[in-house]
Amino acid sequence: MKKNKTIASIYPFPFFIGEGHDVNFSLVNGNKIFSNEEGKINQIVHNNLDKFPQKSMLSGLKENKIQPKDITDWVFGGKGTVQEKQALKYFFNKFKAKDYKVLKRNKKIHYVNHHLAHASLGVWGCGLKEGTFISLDDGGDESYPYDTVWGKFKGNNIKTFQKANKFGWGITRFHNLICESVGYLGNVDNGKVMGLAAYGKVNDELYNKLKKYLVLSNDGFSAKCLFRRNKTQSNYNYAKLKIDSFQQYKIIHQPNPPEELKRITKFFSNLDVAATGQKLVEDITVQTIKNILNKTKSKNLVCSGGFFQNVSLNKRLLDLNLKKVYVPSAPNDAGLSLGAAMYVHMKKFKTKRPSKEMSPFLGLSYNNHEIEELLKEYKLKYRKTKKPWLTCAKLLTKGKIIGWFQGKSELGPRSLGARSVLADPRKKINKAKVNQLLKKRDWFMPYAPSVLEEKLNFFVKEKISCPYMSFAIKVSKNAKLIPAAIHVDNSCRPQSVNKNTNFKFYNLIKEFYKITGVPAVLNTSFNRHGIATIATPRQAIDHLFNGCIDILIIEDFIVFPRKNKVTNSKNLLSEKYYIFIEKFLHILLAAREKDKDIKKILHKSKFFLKSKNVKFNKNFSYFKIGNKSFKIDFKNRTDLYKKIMPKYNYIVNE
Repeated sequence: MKKNKTIASIYPFPFFIGEGHDVNFSLVNGNKIFSNEEGKINQIVHNNLDKFPQKSMLSGLKENKIQPKDITDWVFGGKGTVQEKQALKYFFNKFKAKDYKVLKRNKKIHYVNHHLAHASLGVWGCGLKEGTFISLDDGGDESYPYDTVWGKFKGNNIKTFQKANKFGWGITRFHNLICESVGYLGNVDNGKVMGLAAYGKVNDELYNKLKKYLVLSNDGFSAKCLFRRNKTQSNYNYAKLKIDSFQQYKIIHQPNPPEELKRITKFFSNLDVAATGQKLVEDITVQTIKNILNKTKSKNLVCSGGFFQNVSLNKRLLDLNLKKVYVPSAPNDAGLSLGAAMYVHMKKFKTKRPSKEMSPFLGLSYNNHEIEELLKEYKLKYRKTKKPWLTCAKLLTKGKIIGWFQGKSELGPRSLGARSVLADPRKKINKAKVNQLLKKRDWFMPYAPSVLEEKLNFFVKEKISCPYMSFAIKVSKNAKLIPAAIHVDNSCRPQSVNKNTNFKFYNLIKEFYKITGVPAVLNTSFNRHGIATIATPRQAIDHLFNGCIDILIIEDFIVFPRKNKVTNSKNLLSEKYYIFIEKFLHILLAAREKDKDIKKILHKSKFFLKSKNVKFNKNFSYFKIGNKSFKIDFKNRTDLYKKIMPKYNYIVNE
C-alpha cells in the first residue's frame, strides 16, 4: 500500500438502526495499525449505545499524529436502512474529514458486510497462505442477517461459498436458548454455559430430546434451531440497573427460554442441562465443519464470529487433525472494524498478508509522564522502577492480587497481559479470592494461566500456539502446581506468551518461574463486576481505590493503596455449596411454580434429595434441610445463596 493511503474503519455504520454492538474503530496508517473498542473506554459491556466510536477514533488519530482530513479511505459495515448521504455528510462535517461528495466521487467510501469483516480479520491475522474460513454468530446484523458464512481463501482472495440461516435461527441461537434455560442470558452469558457444563453430566435422555430441535441442513453445512421464542416477552430487570456499571441488555432482558424447552429441561439440574446442551452444540458444530472441510479439501481452518468464543468447542476442532486452527483475538463484533479495514487493505490496495499471526496489542497506550502526573494528582504512594516485572513476580509469591497495566491495550474480549489482574496460580484459594472478593463473578467461572510459550508442554501435551486463550485444553502434566487455574474437568484456557509480542509480561512470568519453578501466572481481565475491561490509568486507579486489587503496577510505577486492604478469607464459600444450589434449583423452581410434574421431578432427583436430607411439605410452600425449615419464596440464585448459606456454610480451605 502506498504511504499516502490511510484507512479509517468504523463499526457499525454511523447512526445505524439496529443492534450493532461492541462499537469499535480501526485505523491503518501505512504499517501502523490501531484498533479499539469504545465500550472499554466508556466501561459498558456489550456496548450498542454509541452511534459512532468517537473516543476511540480521536485516540487513534492522536496516536498517529494525523487529522481526519488526512484519511484517504473510509470503511463501514452495512448501512442498513440509514440514508448514506444524510448520515455521512453530517459525520464527515462534524469531524472535519474530507467532503462527502469528494470521497463518494473518488470511490473512497467502502462497505464490507458483517461476516466478510469477521472472516477478513481471521484471514489477515492467521499467517496462513490458504485455507477454509467459517464465520458463525447469532445472525450478523440487520444489514446482513445470516448466522453462518463459509468459504475458502488463498493469498488475498476470499471466496464465499455459502451463507445460511437468515435472521439467525441456527447453532448460536440454540446455544443462547440453552443459556437461558439454566437462568442466564443468551448473547451475553454464553461463557457461563461452558463453565457450568464441566460440573454436570451429559444425560442421554435429555440429549436425545434436545437433538430433535437442532438439526443439520440438507447439505450438512449448517444447522437449524427449531425452538421458537415465547410470544410473551420478559419484564425489565430493574435489579440490574446500576448507573455506574450499566448493562442495557441485562436490564431490558431476563432469561425467557421457550416453553417447549422448559418442558424438556425441568426434570434435570442446571449442571446437567448445561453439560448436555454444550455437548450437543459441539457435536453438531463439529459435524458441519467436517462436512465443510470435506467439500473444501483444506487442512487449515480460520474461525471467526462471536460463536467461536466457545473455547470448549474450539478444542474439539483441534482434534480434527488439521495443520492449523486459527481463532483471532477478537472473533466477536469487537473485531469488525479492523476486519473490514483489512479487507479493503487486501482487495483494493493489494497489500500482501503477513506471514505471522497478528499482535492483539493494538489499542490505547499511555507514557510514564502522563501516568506520573495522574499519580501526583491523586497523591498516591508509588515508586518507579525500570523492571516492574521483578517486583510483580515477588508480590505474586506473597499472595498479592496485582493490577497489571502495560503498553497498548488488547483487541478483543480476553486480557492478554496488557490490562490484566494477576495472582499466584499455585494457591487454590486464589480462584475463590479473586471470584468472590474482587471480581464478584459466578463461582464456577475458571481463570486462565498465562504460560511461557516454550513451557506450554510443561502442562499440556498438545503442541500448539494459543496466544489469545482460544482453546480449553486438558492439563495432562503438573496440574497440582497450578490448582487456581485448573477447571473442575481438569482443563484450562492457556495463553502462550511470546517474548517478542509482549516483552514485559513474558519477563514477569519468567521471573515468577525462577522463584517458584512454575512457568505460569493466573490471569483475568482488569475490571470489576458489571463493567468492561478498563482502558485508562484513571480507571485502573479507581480499581485500586475500590479494593479490587492489592497493588497496581502501571508502566514503570508500583502504586500502593492509601490503606492496607483487609481480606477475610474465612468467609470464602467452597464450590461444594454452589454445586448443591445448582443441583437443587430446578426442583425449587418447580415447587415454587406448582408445576404439574413436580412429583416426577422429585422422583428423578430422589437420590440427591435423600443424600442431602431434603424434604418438602405437602403443598410445597417450604422445605427442610435436616431440621431447618426454609420458605420457598426466593427471587433468584443470589437470594437463594443467602437463604441457605447458614445451613450449608462450606468454607474454602487454604
